[in-house]
Amino acid sequence: SRLQQRHACAIHSRMQPRRRGQRGIIHRGRWLLPALALVIAMAGLPAGPARDNDHASLYRGGADIPLPTAAMADATPTPERVLLNVEAATVTPPPVATTTPTAAPLDATATPEAAPVTLSDEVREQARKRANAVYRALWQEFYLPEDRLFREMAPYEHGYPYSYLWPLSQTLGLSNEMAVLPDADSQHLFDVLSTVGAIELYFDEHREPAAYSSYIPPPYGHENDRFYDDNAWVGLELLRAWELTGYELALERAGQVFAYLVSGWDTADEGLHPCGVFWIESMRNRDRNTVSTAPAAKLGLLLAAQEDDPARRRFYEQWANRMYAWVDDNLRDSTGLYWDHIGEDGAIDESIFTYNQGAMIGASLLLHQTTGETRYLDRAEKIGQAALERWALDGLLAQPVAFNAILFQDLLLLNEQRPDPRYPDLLVSYADRLWSGHRDPTTNLFTISSPTSLLDQSAAARIYAMLAGYGAGTPQEHADGDD
Repeated sequence: SRLQQRHACAIHSRMQPRRRGQRGIIHRGRWLLPALALVIAMAGLPAGPARDNDHASLYRGGADIPLPTAAMADATPTPERVLLNVEAATVTPPPVATTTPTAAPLDATATPEAAPVTLSDEVREQARKRANAVYRALWQEFYLPEDRLFREMAPYEHGYPYSYLWPLSQTLGLSNEMAVLPDADSQHLFDVLSTVGAIELYFDEHREPAAYSSYIPPPYGHENDRFYDDNAWVGLELLRAWELTGYELALERAGQVFAYLVSGWDTADEGLHPCGVFWIESMRNRDRNTVSTAPAAKLGLLLAAQEDDPARRRFYEQWANRMYAWVDDNLRDSTGLYWDHIGEDGAIDESIFTYNQGAMIGASLLLHQTTGETRYLDRAEKIGQAALERWALDGLLAQPVAFNAILFQDLLLLNEQRPDPRYPDLLVSYADRLWSGHRDPTTNLFTISSPTSLLDQSAAARIYAMLAGYGAGTPQEHADGDD
C-alpha cells in the first residue's frame, strides 16, 4: 500500500534500536529544546521575573531567541513539559512581527456570499470534551518526558524509539488547534512549543538545503530519507505555531522548508507531464505528487502574506502559483478531484486521497484571498462538491483518519465563503462514528489501524478540536441537536 511504501522508503539504513533506558538525549546535556518561556508558579512565592526581560538560550544555533507573546505571564504549564532554560536578561527582545496580509480587492460584480453554516453550542461542547479527553490520552501515552519526544505507537514500541516526522507534523497541528479554542487551557500554548521543540531534533543541517529528515538524523539518530510532503506539512504547522506564539525560530524554519521544497522541483522539461515537486529526496523514487506540490503552494502563499520584502514576496508568490498550476493542469480528473501522483515514466496514478483534495481547496482559497479572483473560489467549491459526491460516511472511514482531518480543515474554511450544510454535517457524523467505533473507552486511545499510532490519535483529537472551535461566537444557523 501507499502507507507501507512510505514506511519502507523512510528506513533505508540499519541501526541497533536504542531502548528506553538508553535514550537520554536531553538529560545528557547535549541540547535544549526550543519552547515557550514560562514562569513557574510555586506556592507562596512570587510569580518570577518580568517576562519582557526573559530569554531562551537554544542549543541549535547558539542564539538567544526572542520570547513569544507575554500574554502567558501568569500561566503555569504542567511541570514535565517545561522545556526552556529561562534566565533574566538585560536586553529587551525585538518586537514580534505582526504583519497582516492585505487581500486584493474582490471582484465588484461578485454576488455576496451567504453566511456560513455553523454548529450548535451543544455540538461544540460535546466536541470540546472529546477533544480534551483524547488530547490528554495522547500526552499520557505517547509523550516521553525524559526525552521530550514522542513515541510512534502505544503501547507497542516499534524498532525505533521515537516517532517519524509525518505523525509529529499532525501532532503539532493538533496542539495548534487546541491552542486557538475559545477559553483554551493556557497549557496548550506551551504544548505547541513543546512539539516544535521535539520536531527541531529532526532538522538536518548536514545536507543542502537544510530540511527535516523523516527520522532523527545523526548524531542522535541515523541516516534516513527526507520527504518533501512531510516537510510541507511541518512547514505549514510551524508557520501557524509562529502566528500563535511569536516564536521566531518556527518562522525561520518554515522559510527554510519552502526553499527545500523549491529545490525538489523537477527541472526536466521533456517527457510526459514534466515538473512538479518530488515526493521523496531519493533517486529510487521519482514520483511527483499532489501531496508534495499542493501543500507547498499553500506554504508559499502563507509566507508571502507575512513577508515585507517585495522580492521575497514575489519569490513565494511566483513559486506558489507555479506549483498550484502544475497540479491543476496535470492531476485534475474529470470530476474536479485530484489524482495522487505522476511517475518517472509519466504514468499517472489515479488513486484519489482525501488529503490531496483538502490541500487543493486550501491553496485555491488562499489564491482567491490574495488575488481577489473568483475563479479560485469557484475551483475550491467544485473540489468540495466533488468530494461530497465521492465520499459518503463509509467512504471516508476507508481513508486514513489523518487524510480526512486535512480535508475537513479545508472544507470548513470553504464553508465560510461558500456555505453548504453538508460539510459540517458530514464532519459531525464522521466524528461520532470515530468515537463510537474506534475509541477504547477505558483509555480514550483511537485504534484505526493496529497498534494505536500517534498519527491516528493526533488526527482524531484534531477533528474534535476543529468541531469545538468552528463557528464559536457566530450566529447559530445549524439546528440544535442536528449532530
